Amino acid sequence: MFINAELPGKQLYTLKLTEALLIRDEDGNTTFGGDQNWYSAKWHKQAGCGPTNGAHLISYLSQTRGKYSILTLHDCRSKTGFTALMEDVWHYMTPGIRGVNKTKFFNKSLCAYANDRGVSLSCRLLEIPMIRKKRPSCEEMLNFITQALSDDLPVAFLNLHNGGVINLESYHWVIIVAMDLKTNQVIIYDHGKKFEIDLKLWLSQTKAGGGFAVML
Repeated sequence: MFINAELPGKQLYTLKLTEALLIRDEDGNTTFGGDQNWYSAKWHKQAGCGPTNGAHLISYLSQTRGKYSILTLHDCRSKTGFTALMEDVWHYMTPGIRGVNKTKFFNKSLCAYANDRGVSLSCRLLEIPMIRKKRPSCEEMLNFITQALSDDLPVAFLNLHNGGVINLESYHWVIIVAMDLKTNQVIIYDHGKKFEIDLKLWLSQTKAGGGFAVML
């Protein structure tokens, strides 16, 4: 377990190197991760949340695991470099008319990207079905996330309906970088900003479900 000093009094599971996902632009400003609006094409901007968050996972692995450094040659802490990685991932994770709406497609796409660069990745998935009776428990969901963060791995989160969580965009991928052990809230990066959301509320109220993906 690692304690995040940004939130005094809260015990968090968090990534060891959250600064690896901070990105500086040409003016020296810093964002919390990338933004799908950095794509140049209109459709890429609209549907690019999956590839953008796939790029987050690739970027973090390449910076924190020596054997995965070959996953990208871009400077992922610069806007120019991260945007180039987003474009690379898009070619493997090309959204359809419904975007990237399956965790299995997210997994398959990143594994293909890595394989072409001589790296074999595996994936942990946790599906949240639309049918409530088939969903994992809140404890199972939170354990999945804390295990990933304990292993120093960011979690890609697909949410097909926000379940009343007002600062969470529906039908959208985000990246989870930390979780509060006391409140069961998680810290996400989305559109270059940082948010804290209530995952327990999401699980209890989402009408469409979604899922979680971790790559290693």
